[in-house]
Amino acid sequence: TTLGQRNIISGSNAQGLRLEGNGTLQTWNVAIQGNWFGLNAAGTAAIGNNSHAVYVYNGPSGITMGGTAPGAGNVFAGNASWAIFTQYAASITVQGNLIGTLPNGSTALSNVAGIYLGEGASNSLVGGASTTARNIISANTGGSGAVQINSTAAWPTSNVTVQNNYIGTDINGTAARPNGPNGIYLQGGGTAAVVRNNVISGGQSGVYVAGWNGVMVRAGTPSAVIDKLHASVVAALQSPEVLGRYTPLGLQAAPLAPAAFGEFIRSETTRWGNAWAADLALICLAKRVMMKAARSSALAGLPVR
Repeated sequence: TTLGQRNIISGSNAQGLRLEGNGTLQTWNVAIQGNWFGLNAAGTAAIGNNSHAVYVYNGPSGITMGGTAPGAGNVFAGNASWAIFTQYAASITVQGNLIGTLPNGSTALSNVAGIYLGEGASNSLVGGASTTARNIISANTGGSGAVQINSTAAWPTSNVTVQNNYIGTDINGTAARPNGPNGIYLQGGGTAAVVRNNVISGGQSGVYVAGWNGVMVRAGTPSAVIDKLHASVVAALQSPEVLGRYTPLGLQAAPLAPAAFGEFIRSETTRWGNAWAADLALICLAKRVMMKAARSSALAGLPVR
C-alpha cells in the first residue's frame, strides 16, 4: 500500500493480471492493492492492457481488489476491455479503487468497461458501508453496465452487494464523468442482490434489471429438428446484422444449448414461482391487517356504515 510497493501493470498484449483456477471453487485469499493498471509510471497517460486489467476465472474465491486502508486502492485506466472481470469465481471484494480516471480521481481516462461479476460471483461486495470503501467507477465507455452482475442456472450468483459507490462522477461526487452504458446492470436472475446508497450519474439507466428471451417449440419435436433450429438461431445472433442492432442498445446474445435452456427455464419457474407465492402471502397479510384496523376504529366509537 506504499509507493515503493506499487506495481505498474501496463501494455500487456492480453490481461494485465490473470488468476485462473482448476474449475472448482478454492479459497485463495489474494489481495491486489495499491497498483496502477494501464498507466505510465507518472500516472498521467495510458499504456493500456489489451484485454481485461484483472481477470479472475474458473474457481478462485476470496479475491480482494483494493481495500479501505490508505493507499490500498488500485487505479484502472486506459485498458482495452473490463477493468475487473470475474467468471466462475466467488467472494470477490472490490473497494477503494479508481476505475476510469487518473490517480487524481477527477481526470477521465476510460477503460472500455468497469466491473463484471460474472456467473458464480456469490458473496461478493463492491464498495461497502464506509466512505473509504467507495469505488469511483466513471468515464468507462462500453459493456452493459459500469457494474455488471450476471447469473446463470449452472452458476448462480447470489448475495452480492453494491454499496456507497460513485458511478459516473468524479472523486468528490460533484462533477459528471458519465459512463457510456447503464450504471448497474443485473442480468440472469441472480438472487439477493443489494444495491444501496450509490450515487449514479449519466449513462443510459441508473440501475437496469435485464430479462431474457428464448425460442421454443412444441413438446415432442424431434431432436434433429431442434438441433437444426438451434444452430440457425445461434448463427443469426452472431451475424453482423444482428450484432449491429444489439450492441448499440447494450444487449448481449448468450445462447444456451437446448438442454441447458430447458434447465434454465425450470430454475426460473421455481425461483419466480416462490417469489410470487411470497408476494401473495404479503398481500393477504396486508389486507388482514387493514381489516383489523378498520374494525378497531369502529369499536372505538367511530360511525360504521
